[in-house]
Amino acid sequence: MACQLGPGLLLLLDPWEGDLVKAFQIGGSGEDHGFGIAIDSNDNVWTIGDFRGSIDIDGDGEDDLTSNGSWDSYVAKFSSEGDLLKANKIGGKDEEMGFDIATDSNGNAWVKGYFQGNIDIDGDGEDDLINGSYDDIFATDSYVAKFSSNGDFVKALNIGGYGRSIATDSNDNLWVTGSFEDSIDIDGDGNNDLTSNGGYSDSYFAKFDEEGDLVKAYNFGSSDSDRGLTIATDSNSNVWATGTFRGSIDIDGDGNYDLTSATKSDDLYVIKVSEATNAAPTDINLSNNSIDENVADFVIGTFSTTDPDTGDTFTYQLVAGTGDTDNAAFTIVGDQLQINSSPDFETQSSYSIRVQTTDAGGESYSENFTINVNEDTTAPDTPDANITVTSAPEDVLQLKLTPSEPTKAVVPNTSVSFDVNYSTEPAETPTTGIVFHMHWDSSQVAFDPVTGLTSHFSFGAQPTSAVLDDPVTNGGLDGDPNTDKYILQAWIDAEGNWPNNSNPTLYTANFTALPGFNETRINFSANPDHLPANSNFVPSSIALTSRTLPPTLDIDGNGVIDALTDGILAIRYLFELRGETLTKDALGEGATRDTEEIVAYLDEVGDTMLDVDGNGTAGGLTDGILFLRYALGFKDRALIEGAVSEDATRTTEPAILEHMQSFDLL
Repeated sequence: MACQLGPGLLLLLDPWEGDLVKAFQIGGSGEDHGFGIAIDSNDNVWTIGDFRGSIDIDGDGEDDLTSNGSWDSYVAKFSSEGDLLKANKIGGKDEEMGFDIATDSNGNAWVKGYFQGNIDIDGDGEDDLINGSYDDIFATDSYVAKFSSNGDFVKALNIGGYGRSIATDSNDNLWVTGSFEDSIDIDGDGNNDLTSNGGYSDSYFAKFDEEGDLVKAYNFGSSDSDRGLTIATDSNSNVWATGTFRGSIDIDGDGNYDLTSATKSDDLYVIKVSEATNAAPTDINLSNNSIDENVADFVIGTFSTTDPDTGDTFTYQLVAGTGDTDNAAFTIVGDQLQINSSPDFETQSSYSIRVQTTDAGGESYSENFTINVNEDTTAPDTPDANITVTSAPEDVLQLKLTPSEPTKAVVPNTSVSFDVNYSTEPAETPTTGIVFHMHWDSSQVAFDPVTGLTSHFSFGAQPTSAVLDDPVTNGGLDGDPNTDKYILQAWIDAEGNWPNNSNPTLYTANFTALPGFNETRINFSANPDHLPANSNFVPSSIALTSRTLPPTLDIDGNGVIDALTDGILAIRYLFELRGETLTKDALGEGATRDTEEIVAYLDEVGDTMLDVDGNGTAGGLTDGILFLRYALGFKDRALIEGAVSEDATRTTEPAILEHMQSFDLL
């Protein structure tokens, strides 16, 4: 057990009996003060104070630090045995005081004090912080500085006003308290974050995340003088703060006074702030706001939310309000925006929707979004251009087979289906039946004659032949040199009453787009010799175009994101394992990608998806570990501990989660 008694006296006491184990003096020939002490997770002792002149920290009779002329702060780290490990000076040419110190779960130390003028914190001779009121020689700003577990300087914050106390909570968030006059810039961005209630001074307390970024700040005060003095946290991350006030103060900001001092002198306040205090979201972001025409059930983009509360979770929904004109055309599944039916640029070039995000505490924020439709200006090859439709005499019956949609966007290596509808002109004229061919390019799509047709109409004989080779002479039976396969289908009724009801949907055609799928057409033709008397068949086709799904964490393509398959594949790939070594025992059940396809997939999306920490390079010991931990469900510090590179741009758990969730698409 360590304690600091008075200026420059450090005691180590037996934790059970309270017996003195060690005592030593911190000081020099001038006046010195010891104001704060903390124990880190490794039982090392950290202390902070101030000194003038020179100071001997470890009591060996030799000066360890020398001030720059006036008061400077010192930060010292001792082992659990009381041996000096490191001493740092914080100072400039004017007055600096060190008031309080706290440690986090990783053994880092945060210190707080105040300074005039400019200060050098890391001892390199360069100023790290500049007092915003340097034109007033008596004005002070607060400093907050972070030192690593080794005692090395990490980061410094300039907080206006007068800061007295600092604490960390169980999530390694940082809390500070102090006082200020008029207004105060807490995060050092040049903009004031709080404004006083009109008195001489107000109390404030502020929360920062473990990286030192401001999360939230509060102030309260009376028409007189109020000061924040001490702050502490409990095991549930609730915050307790004390200070002084004079007169009456409104603490919770509801417009009513919560405390009134007994006299015209100062009284003490003690307040508790629950960590569960929830701030509302402030913004919604959509990763993409455009979609190609002629696609349906397509994921347009992924929503994310900006919220002052670190680590909050969110739900999304379409809501009524300004800009909700086209809400009915869309669906939100989880955090993904999908369009319900195929958009057509010529019909509607943009859509307007309104989306609301709601955090775990029930606070919400809504925003209007515009979704733009991209015009398809590069039509696929038109092999059916050779299919000539000639006008027939008015008394000739026109027979038509029409696909349910003229164009369909297809993802390579997935199935594609469409309905085939029958009609006549004049409408609903009965005949003896119809015999026709369905043609396709077997280098682009695959067709199984057993499962390839799902029949919806049973009236009349339906002979279906095996898959046949389409003759190449003159472009084949359909005049299209690209189609090399076809099947023949027929519906026949000797009585001439076919189809005996309203024009039907004959069947659903089921194909599979091959892995190298680009684009193709499915054509329908008929042999004039096989048509009913006095009839003509109108050739038709459906264009299948290629679309690419956004990259996902499902590396083996089996529709499941699994740490023991996709996570292992990611790490092996980043360690440059290839061939069988890459995929051995790491392909999930139902995997649709083989070894070569997995390498090709990761080569294509690696820089975008696998650079998890955003430093520009995907590495096995950083990004690979982050990928695997995410797939295993790690949260909070366990997700990022020791796996974020030094030059990362995504360094916090929420930032890593947001990146991974943007590819968690199934």
